[in-house]
Amino acid sequence: FTYNDPVIFAEYAIDVARECHDRDVRTVAVTAGYVNDAARRDFFSVIDAANVDLKGFSDDFYWHLTGGTLQPVLDTITYLRHETDVWLELTTLLIPGHNDSDEELRTMCRWVYSELGPDVPHHFTAFHPDHRMRDVPPTTLESLVRARTIALAAGLHHVYTGNVDHPEG
Repeated sequence: FTYNDPVIFAEYAIDVARECHDRDVRTVAVTAGYVNDAARRDFFSVIDAANVDLKGFSDDFYWHLTGGTLQPVLDTITYLRHETDVWLELTTLLIPGHNDSDEELRTMCRWVYSELGPDVPHHFTAFHPDHRMRDVPPTTLESLVRARTIALAAGLHHVYTGNVDHPEG
């Protein structure tokens, strides 16, 4: 379940996931993780794997770019890691000048290490200007490599660069 966050059609996704399980088909949700506790428990009870978009690591970023706050996303991520058997991966779309500072990346990666452990895969992906953010340049390979280096230095084991040709990442 992806492209439109599956929590907006949770009832349908839950029904489909149950039908998939009846046919021995596993389910994966790509989500922003912005969901309250009761819906979170219902939704992820039938999901086998989740890739949560950890869009940034500050309320300022979340408020100005998504209209939300960071904590509900962190709550979903920690719930998935500590209270379910759902396979968990994180993805951060690096947006130049918005969520790509060394300080924010270090803080994020330290949190991932301390709250989730070193083995949760983390993908840093390249932003490409589109729609309402055409005035922001695309993410450079150097920026993705820098984010990966920061994450590895923080102790994370499985750190990847996405949307670019970078064999090491």
